[in-house]
Amino acid sequence: MLAGNWKLAATANIRTGAAFTATTGISENLTGIGGDRPSQVLQDPYCHPKTVTCWVNPAAFAYPATGTFGDVGVGTLVGPGYFGINLGLFRDFGIRERQKIEIRAEAFNLENRINLGSPVATLSSSTFGQINAEPAGNGAVAAPGYGPRVMQFSIKYIF
Repeated sequence: MLAGNWKLAATANIRTGAAFTATTGISENLTGIGGDRPSQVLQDPYCHPKTVTCWVNPAAFAYPATGTFGDVGVGTLVGPGYFGINLGLFRDFGIRERQKIEIRAEAFNLENRINLGSPVATLSSSTFGQINAEPAGNGAVAAPGYGPRVMQFSIKYIF
């Protein structure tokens, strides 16, 4: 009775990194609007190897001349990708005709993999090119699966 009729639910989520845009952090083109983009001075803007402390190479960018626009395009840089596995195991145990107990065990980020957010994209920041936060979902809440491995066990009475 205990060994049979278990159900397994598994999801694997694989995503490429999110595109982001490098900005200077100051109004170099003198429009006062902000969001100015720098000029790219090296062909490859990424660090080798890519790490948390150096994803985008700060030396690959320069401030454009005052009153001009930089040549970096919108969304031309790509942050780290995402990989995650979530697993659920559950079973219903009938008590009476319309009553049952559901036992459920779930694991999120099963392999306990570190998934990183996008790097700091403001050239005037001392942490430009570094990854210093987890990616966020809606508001300030971390998106599901981005945090550490989380396991939960529940029992539900259905009537």
